[in-house]
Amino acid sequence: MDRFIECWEGVVDPRTGNAALHNFYELLVIALCTVLCGGQSAVDMATFAQAKEPFLRSFLKLENGLPSHDTFSRLFRQLDPVQFGLAFQRFMARFSEKIQGVVAIDGKRGKTVGTQAPHTPNANDQIGDRNKSIGADAGQAGRNRALT
Repeated sequence: MDRFIECWEGVVDPRTGNAALHNFYELLVIALCTVLCGGQSAVDMATFAQAKEPFLRSFLKLENGLPSHDTFSRLFRQLDPVQFGLAFQRFMARFSEKIQGVVAIDGKRGKTVGTQAPHTPNANDQIGDRNKSIGADAGQAGRNRALT
């Protein structure tokens, strides 16, 4: 979690008072997981958190329970988009440092053009298998959208 937090340094948490009940970074983790699994809205984020609570609690504290859709909505309405964009780029750069080749989060395997070689299990399969084990379907997230 520390490396994740480092990526988001410089992003000001705009919440104050009771609105800051939930850990800022934990909200970002839940949002990221939701989007990777095809979620698009604050309601999707809250629903994901409820459905995957045991999984999330395996690495998040969630000291004040699960966040509601209102919590996610308020947070993302108030976040500075420039700060968020720069932090997201840092996060993706850190994430890609450990990855070699293509990571197929949609469950598809890479194919070599012009060959009919038998399939050998690889890291792409493991990611697909991991997604299935946590009930994730990352294939829908941002398929036709470009990050600008």
